[in-house]
Amino acid sequence: MGLFGGEPAWMTDDTNKLHKGLKSIEKCYSPKSLKKAALNAPRHEIRVAAMERLIDQDILADLAKTAPLSDIRRQAAVKLTDQVVLADIAENDENVVVRTAATELLTDQEALCRIVRNETDKKLILLAIGMITDQETLTYTVKHEHDWKIRFKAAKKLDDKVLAQEIYSQIVKYDELDDGKRKKIVKKLTDQTALAYIAKLPTTLSSEIWKLRNLALEKITDPSILSDIAKNAEEEKVRNDAKERIEG
Repeated sequence: MGLFGGEPAWMTDDTNKLHKGLKSIEKCYSPKSLKKAALNAPRHEIRVAAMERLIDQDILADLAKTAPLSDIRRQAAVKLTDQVVLADIAENDENVVVRTAATELLTDQEALCRIVRNETDKKLILLAIGMITDQETLTYTVKHEHDWKIRFKAAKKLDDKVLAQEIYSQIVKYDELDDGKRKKIVKKLTDQTALAYIAKLPTTLSSEIWKLRNLALEKITDPSILSDIAKNAEEEKVRNDAKERIEG
């Protein structure tokens, strides 16, 4: 409450009184009052200031789960340490920014794996994949996801290198990939048949496709595949490059 029982100084929408409102937050040491200010202050600056001063974990948890404004929930989430509460927010908040803020602080592998399997936002899935080591979840992801970035990131973390190569071999053929994206995958490829596919891509596909084909051709070590390219590739340059590789 303010002086003589009136409204507290932070309860203002008047720009001229903003400084006074912020000062009142600086001098406030009551977690309950700071919570009220965070929830009810008309000015964003005051709500932010109140959140910055809050350290009470129970109040922060309550705000992170129930505050109407997503920005308040996010500010509360980034100050939490309770993994159970963070997991609840990361999995259930309606706002992806809030879910992301909570996920970034998660160490609970089971919760992170649930996010990978159940989340709908691709960026958040990618974030969670980067934080897990569970091979069952990674395997499930590479087999059931459709987005190439998600499959690729999960495949890079697989202990099963045979499966990883199988996934790279599938992804590298996606029509949606440009040369730059394909190059990332070709660098990981060792599967000789998939590399041959890249080496034979037509020049008309893009102006820079020759660089990608050369990269693939350099990684082909199987004599029979090189021989096949040298004999059967549609473009003369590809055939000649393969012959040079065979001749050493």
